[in-house]
Amino acid sequence: MKNGVWRRNETVMEKRMQTKLFSLLYLVIDITYNCQIPETVPIDIRVKLIVCLIHLHILKPLDLLMTNLMEQNPEDMGDLYLDVAEAFLEIGEYNSALPLLSALVCSERYNLAVVWLRHAECLKALGHMELAAESYTKVVAMAPLHLDARISLSTLQQQLGRPEKALEALESMHDPETLTHDANAAQQELKLLLHRSTLLYSQKKLPEYVDALLAMLAMLLKVAMNRAQVSLVSRSKNGEKHLYLVMDSRDKVSDIDDQEAAYLDVKGKTSVLNKDDWWNLLLKAVYTLCDLKRFKEAELLVDSSLEYYSFYDDRQKRKELEYFGLSAAVLDNNFRKAYNYIRVMVMENVNRPQLWNIFNQVTIHSQDLRHHRFCLRLMLKHPDNHALCVLNGHNAFVAGSFKHALGQYVQAFRIQPNEPLYSLCVGLTFIHMASQKFVLKRHPLLVQGFSFLTRYMELRGPCQEVYYNIGRALHQLGLVHFAIHYYEKALELPPLQLEGIDDDQVDLRRDIAYNLSLIYQNSGNIDMARKLIYTHCVV
Repeated sequence: MKNGVWRRNETVMEKRMQTKLFSLLYLVIDITYNCQIPETVPIDIRVKLIVCLIHLHILKPLDLLMTNLMEQNPEDMGDLYLDVAEAFLEIGEYNSALPLLSALVCSERYNLAVVWLRHAECLKALGHMELAAESYTKVVAMAPLHLDARISLSTLQQQLGRPEKALEALESMHDPETLTHDANAAQQELKLLLHRSTLLYSQKKLPEYVDALLAMLAMLLKVAMNRAQVSLVSRSKNGEKHLYLVMDSRDKVSDIDDQEAAYLDVKGKTSVLNKDDWWNLLLKAVYTLCDLKRFKEAELLVDSSLEYYSFYDDRQKRKELEYFGLSAAVLDNNFRKAYNYIRVMVMENVNRPQLWNIFNQVTIHSQDLRHHRFCLRLMLKHPDNHALCVLNGHNAFVAGSFKHALGQYVQAFRIQPNEPLYSLCVGLTFIHMASQKFVLKRHPLLVQGFSFLTRYMELRGPCQEVYYNIGRALHQLGLVHFAIHYYEKALELPPLQLEGIDDDQVDLRRDIAYNLSLIYQNSGNIDMARKLIYTHCVV
């Protein structure tokens, strides 16, 4: 059998026939112009001569020989037709091969998938795309597991402007049970999904694109997802069925008895792509999940990838995965999980201000006090770290330990005396200490507090923020007539223009108006309080 077509049985005289053929070729003196063959030579020998001449690119003597071949019934001589057609295809003589293949696909005996495939390839090479697509469709119908035919058909349909037909050609070839037990089927399915994902991305069908990426990554991360207790499930939402990553509460580790054997099995099935290709697929999946605002699934995908130890060769890739996990956790508002990521990062890179900024944002939103003791312990190892100094001051201030906070803020102030924030923090700490019920020397505390607030105002310059903070300090101390003065000055000024931040996020007019309304309400001026609320606080 050759290419799925039963060939004529070889006879005992084949060697003799080959000898006759070589003798015949030897006797042809000028074969380019003159080729005479006795009529007694069997058709099989004639076809072998034709094939030899084709491969030698000697095509002039073929007219008579081809006429003789075409007189034969393709039902009886179909294998000879196919031999000559394939020889023409190999040297690029598609016009000569097409009549032979067209005769075969119209026959009953040789109307086979392999013949239709050659017919489609020939039509495609000649530029007959519509007819080639029809032939490829026949191939896929007759041999649904033929991967190359599916890919070629999909490409042609896309070129003909039929995106849905192109996707239909790349639908799954195997059922999940077959993929579990057949490594070759799994590799074919992986190649199919790779082409399908590329096509979906070009058509901007992101949900379906993610489905293809997750299906591929699930094949690679099967054991890792089991350890991370993550499952890939198919669910219908809004009338559309897609794949989703979900957390599995069951103890799934027991589902795979031999983890090592399962890992080797997965590695064999997914070897069609190298590590860099898999890494790029993972990045695309994480990015696209975030674009679709499926941040929880991006978290789970990173968790599973971190359990696949062979996925990354060096420490750098693991760090990159951890950064992806941190970003996805923050976007998902899962600040408790984000804290677990950022905590390790700041321990390894204690002098990177960017990480401390993220750490501060995470701890602000998490409402978790675990970081207080963590910062104190880390301060013992790095007593000169500026970011830790300020954070410990904030933690102590929130906890009501004003003396400890003051010590940390003063240390930061001595390092950077021209930073307005530290003057503000020191001044507010003095104000809070003076506001306590039982305190000695209240007056010196107030004097020192407003001295630092005045310095803060000089460094920061006159703006809405400065006047609000000073007015708030005066308001806290009960000096409302002074507080009104600063609040009104703050209301007259526009919010600061900060790059990358909306004006509404830094506009303090609602806060200022509310505080002013409380002062007027306590003094009995209800109309003024109501006017401020209606003017600045009503949406």
